[in-house]
Amino acid sequence: MTSVKLYSQLLNPFTEKVACALALKGVPYLRTEVSGSEEVKRLSPDKQTLPVLEIDGKRVADSNAIIAWLDELYPEPSLYSLDPTTRRQQERLAEWSDSSFAFYWNRWLAVTEEHERQEREATPGLLTRIHQHVDSRLGIEHEASSEDIPGVRSILSDLENRMNDLVGFLGSRDYFFSDELSVADLAVYGMLLVMRDGPMPRTLDMLNARPTLARHIAQMSKLSRGGTGTREEEGEG
Repeated sequence: MTSVKLYSQLLNPFTEKVACALALKGVPYLRTEVSGSEEVKRLSPDKQTLPVLEIDGKRVADSNAIIAWLDELYPEPSLYSLDPTTRRQQERLAEWSDSSFAFYWNRWLAVTEEHERQEREATPGLLTRIHQHVDSRLGIEHEASSEDIPGVRSILSDLENRMNDLVGFLGSRDYFFSDELSVADLAVYGMLLVMRDGPMPRTLDMLNARPTLARHIAQMSKLSRGGTGTREEEGEG
């Protein structure tokens, strides 16, 4: 029996894209959560990124390369149009989705991590400490919204604009290229799923405000849940 393993971090949109492709093609696989940079380097010495798909001992990194490999090994259903022009358009939309949403995710992560670092290093003055002590005795808690971190609102605004772009691309269709589910749908699904379920603020509200995108995620989730993936935990190597 063919051995198929999908290596990933716990929260990774590119993994969700590959997992959905495996589900669509009916390929049973074992999903292994990896921790530790040394283990990532071992699994992916060239790319040093996850996910990595292993089939009978052969490993391929990079989600787009993995999808193309899967489509060669398991042609049905195809994730690319037979028309070369349409296929290029599908691949370009997938690449645009990957790069655009990853850019905003990484910007948000960098801003919030820097803010947290500054908060840890900051030493409050005497008056601030007195107010904090009095408030704690009165049961008053001060918890700032992550949207109040300088720069976050601008990132979220730009993210909404990219979601609006997707709304325009999708239109009233079920999938981004008419009735043909393609690699473009997998890429968008992986990104929006992690945006929706991850820690970035207001993303669930953003998607609910755009019913066509919410419907697209629901459709893709239903298809993905039909897969035969199982999970195991793997520690740092």
